[in-house]
Amino acid sequence: MGPPGRRRGRRVGSSTVTSEYVHHDDCVESRDWPALLARLGGSLPFAVVGGALYTSGAVSHRMSEHLAEVTRLDTASV
Repeated sequence: MGPPGRRRGRRVGSSTVTSEYVHHDDCVESRDWPALLARLGGSLPFAVVGGALYTSGAVSHRMSEHLAEVTRLDTASV
């Protein structure tokens, strides 16, 4: 529910969410920040590679469509 003596907030699922509870000093101190930041840092290369692959594929697809359209227009004008 939340720390005793604290005001209840909006219910989301089965947990109580308030700014006071989320930012409570005991909760912040108990978080394992180095592990969380290591996971975030470990996920960044995958995000960059995924973004690059998506962009490369999208550009390649658009260029293929453009080339096909130019070829079609060239053969239609001859």
